[in-house]
Amino acid sequence: MLPCTTIVGLLVLAQVLNYLVQLSRVEASTAGETSIKMWQRHQNEELPEEVRGILWMKGNTCPELQLTLEAGAYDKSSRTLLLPFGTAYSWSYNSDLAGWLEYAAVTLNLAFLSPGKLRVEFAEDFRSATIQITFAGISLAESAGLWALNRTDESGDFWNRMQWNASERKWELVYDIKKALGADGVKLPAWSQMVQSVLSGVVVHGKGCGSSMIKTDSQLVHGDFLMRQVFLTILFSALWLTLAGYCLQRSDAKAPSAEMQPLTYEPCHTTEPLPMLLGPQFGPQSSPSDRLCMPHKDLPEPLELATV
Repeated sequence: MLPCTTIVGLLVLAQVLNYLVQLSRVEASTAGETSIKMWQRHQNEELPEEVRGILWMKGNTCPELQLTLEAGAYDKSSRTLLLPFGTAYSWSYNSDLAGWLEYAAVTLNLAFLSPGKLRVEFAEDFRSATIQITFAGISLAESAGLWALNRTDESGDFWNRMQWNASERKWELVYDIKKALGADGVKLPAWSQMVQSVLSGVVVHGKGCGSSMIKTDSQLVHGDFLMRQVFLTILFSALWLTLAGYCLQRSDAKAPSAEMQPLTYEPCHTTEPLPMLLGPQFGPQSSPSDRLCMPHKDLPEPLELATV
């Protein structure tokens, strides 16, 4: 049987290999191309048109540029949308160091079967929505904060991302959002503005992850699970099984065998007196407690002790 440390090590290795497979789903393309790919991948007609399309997080100072709520699972009865972090073509990130770090952090959610989700609950008129992060169904609003979306026009092309200030008991503006592609995939004026801003390296000032951020034209997204991931899964599985078999073989080799138990001797306490014929010239006499008995092991039947 494998020791506990080996079992834990193999489980950790399996999780690391799975993480590398999920990490390899990265795709990079220009900001304009990314928005089109995101729209082509997700079209959820159950959502109202006002909240559909590709949203440009214009004033967001985190290393992320676009998102689509159509990638989430929508429940009409409760007007609630659940979007697992890392869903393919749902969110785009900068291709700089900050963007790669956020992409890698979000990929952890995929490696652990996506327990983290963005929960969006819309109002009846879809002019606003509350947003919170959940983990395994548990709200993290107390620690991560309670957010909101507030529509500022009739068509749904302009939104404000708000955050609840618990100490002052009020909503505060974090950054503005513009719709780049409509529900039908048509490029809106904000699409050209977004592309121009990343090409010219405009510094975004606002809130989110600091006071300023430059968005990159090359954007990262989580792609679909394709043949590359299938190949890596097979390769890593074979590697893991080989290592697990090697550890199991070494564990069996180290285990003591019942047929190779060492012989044990115990002092023989006999009541027979030692022979007195031997004199001092033959050396010191041994006491009865120093004598050794035969080992506690049955002799083979064909063998007999010779009579001395």
